[in-house]
Amino acid sequence: VRIIIIEELIKEDFLLTSSIKVVTISDQIVYFSMFRNCTDVFKLFQRLTNFAMKELLLEDGIHKLPKVKIKHQSLQRRCQSETRRTLDAHARICIIRSYFNLPGSSYFEFDTASSLVVPYEKQSLLIGRLYLWNNYISFTCNKRKIKLIIPVYTIETIDSIGYTGENFLRDAVLVHTEKRTHIFTNIAKLKEAYRILNQIVDLSKKRSCKENIDTDIDVGEPLLNNFKVRLAVDYDDQLDPLKKNDKKQHLRSKSELCRYETLKNDWLNHFEKYGEGVSLYRTNETLKLLIRGISPEFRRELWMSLTMASSEMHLNLGVYGKILKNANMNTFVSYSIDRDVERSLPEHPAYQNTKGTGALRTLLNVYAWKNPRIGYCQSMNFVGSILLLYLNAEESMWLLSCICENMLPDYYSNKLIGALIDMEVFKELLERFLPQIYKTIADMDLLYIYIMSWFLSIFNSVLSFRLTLRIMDVFFYDGVRVLFMLSLTILMNVGPLLINASAEEAYKTLKNFLESIGLKDDFKSSKTIYLEDLLTCSYAKCSSITIQEIESLRIKYQIGIVQTVEDSMMKIVVRSTLDYSDLKKSIVEKVYLLYRKTLIKFRKLSPDSQLVHEKYDVSKPYYDQNRIEWKHFENLVCIIFTFENSQPMLREIFGYFDMDMNNQINLLDFIWVVQYVCYSSVTEKLAFVYSLSVYDENIRKAAKEQDDVLKLGKNKLFLQSKSIVRQKYVPNTSYKMNYLQFDKFCHYLSNIFGKNLNFNEFNSSLQKFKALILDIFDSNIDNTDDKSIDSVGESTICNNSLRPTPQKYNEKFPIETTIQFTHVQASFHMFDYLIQALERVIDIEMVIDQSRKLYK
Repeated sequence: VRIIIIEELIKEDFLLTSSIKVVTISDQIVYFSMFRNCTDVFKLFQRLTNFAMKELLLEDGIHKLPKVKIKHQSLQRRCQSETRRTLDAHARICIIRSYFNLPGSSYFEFDTASSLVVPYEKQSLLIGRLYLWNNYISFTCNKRKIKLIIPVYTIETIDSIGYTGENFLRDAVLVHTEKRTHIFTNIAKLKEAYRILNQIVDLSKKRSCKENIDTDIDVGEPLLNNFKVRLAVDYDDQLDPLKKNDKKQHLRSKSELCRYETLKNDWLNHFEKYGEGVSLYRTNETLKLLIRGISPEFRRELWMSLTMASSEMHLNLGVYGKILKNANMNTFVSYSIDRDVERSLPEHPAYQNTKGTGALRTLLNVYAWKNPRIGYCQSMNFVGSILLLYLNAEESMWLLSCICENMLPDYYSNKLIGALIDMEVFKELLERFLPQIYKTIADMDLLYIYIMSWFLSIFNSVLSFRLTLRIMDVFFYDGVRVLFMLSLTILMNVGPLLINASAEEAYKTLKNFLESIGLKDDFKSSKTIYLEDLLTCSYAKCSSITIQEIESLRIKYQIGIVQTVEDSMMKIVVRSTLDYSDLKKSIVEKVYLLYRKTLIKFRKLSPDSQLVHEKYDVSKPYYDQNRIEWKHFENLVCIIFTFENSQPMLREIFGYFDMDMNNQINLLDFIWVVQYVCYSSVTEKLAFVYSLSVYDENIRKAAKEQDDVLKLGKNKLFLQSKSIVRQKYVPNTSYKMNYLQFDKFCHYLSNIFGKNLNFNEFNSSLQKFKALILDIFDSNIDNTDDKSIDSVGESTICNNSLRPTPQKYNEKFPIETTIQFTHVQASFHMFDYLIQALERVIDIEMVIDQSRKLYK
């Protein structure tokens, strides 16, 4: 069973044994049983299939097992295969990276058991584990739920201490940063950890010395800095922008100002005790403060440090400036951005002027240029509009990168794969925590789409600005698990109202509940449901949901979601080609699957090709989204057809359909190749080979210029009508053919349509046909007017043996001597065997099914 066609994996436990049920996309069911350890095998199946599904997604860049450093710690580990060890190690590293919210560029180096001396508890020890990465040092204590992350670029020096007689300074490493010294002690593998840590720090210092940074780029400032009274803008989302300088509008009661000062002082005390910046000790006290809210002047620093965006910005200094200089703001993605910018946080005064909307437009365009695989997707505008209020343009871009690529992976691709997978994960969690509600809304797909919008916009699309801020504060601390826990808590609160409710009633119930949520510090509000209570309740009742469990469930549901999306995409692409070709739907589906497999293989062999990184373009039809180059076209044709010595001819065919002259063709081009060779009429096949023979560089340029005129310019959306698209594939037989082109025509005719026939009879008929055409060439030397084909007698055919050789005719006929397509067509129809050869229909479906090359 090919892994790439697996749709579902199920582990079934019976009385005496366990088995693994494998379901393929063609509904084939296979059982594997009698395992020594079925659980381990099932995990291996899942991880292998996980890589296959990522390979199937064009947006993902993983096409082979990554290289991971593995330490063989036991005989059992040494007996396992390298693939098994690599898969296990990679799965573990992905979970650890997600747990610490580190970027995908973080390369794992080493981990070991260790203890951390915490300064805020009178030098007490936290027993946990130390992880070394290429750009970070991280430590976690699961028992106390404490995390610490130290960027390598902040480290000044490192010291190693052996046993000193003190219990807490045994086998210790002292990491000195500018603001604090971190002491890691009781390190199980001190020498190796110290050596690797020194190498990482040295490489970081060398890299920082070589950096040339362009400081002339204006990154702007947070949009809230434009308001004189920043506190009022933060805490009131209903300000009148025309009266923003009115003092009466910004007056606050003493109790509210007192609450603000208390929160500010609490954060200052927290920073003094637990540190600040990226190296902040992340404890339960930090979480409690985040639920209460972040003081506005600290939000910028905390957002950047909690998400590691500040570290990524430091490690990529100057990148934003280069992108801003090179980014094209007039692409097709820009049209989608312009449409959504005006409806992004319109109630906030910062976006009621051109400066705010312009900053958001620039941010989204710059990110689309930075990461073309994601580009732009709806809901990114909601997130970006909030980021720009507290961060400058460069900081906003890096934080948006962390959200789209690390915290919510694959959410904002054009297929929304990540969001769809997480909805399946949410359904399973809902069934576990709220089984009665799950039974009620199990089949309400529209309701799940509504819930998916909560995840995509981080609740910005359904809650007010101030509530969204509070959720984002906690989300940046604890990642996607916050969205799962909060969504479940909301359903817990409205649970009794959802039982036995219809989809419309359930939607209204959820909407009314969300509108009734407020904040405790909002003294003007009469709402009795507070977001702080919901967040606290979610951590109390749903804390068992961990990053490890979410990642495991994602792997479980990724197989089915990806295959479902691929099947839907195939139907859409096939439907988009049916109007422009004459092939049956079943044939187009077979050709599409073969074309798709070639694309996947192409991505493996050429991961750095420009075509691999092309983003979905809304201006192009579905069949034109993924293109192939010449070498892949050659392999694709050789799978179906058995042409001999065909490379020059295939080059001509590829160039014939490469209308843009960029060494690329699309799916519809390839479908027309199949149609002309296998299913067209005799006249259409003759016209195709004739056009192919006379096609040269000048004709190609003229066709491209005509096509550019039809498109009305490159930077405008152009919806091509059915007649215009089909006209591109109609062979142009108006050009005249000289002798050299006719010789090429006969060669192509024999190579394409002469296979699997009686060679002697076909070759004899072809030679007689050539002799007849040569007489027409002969008559055109002295007579510039084209003579009718009827003037050529049949006696000429009988005297074929007396005709000169082709070499003599090559010397005899000047380049100006030509014939027309009507001559070729009329002469060809005089030979029955040639007509039969072209009337033959090749069953391409059977050829593809029987071709073993397809499955290599």
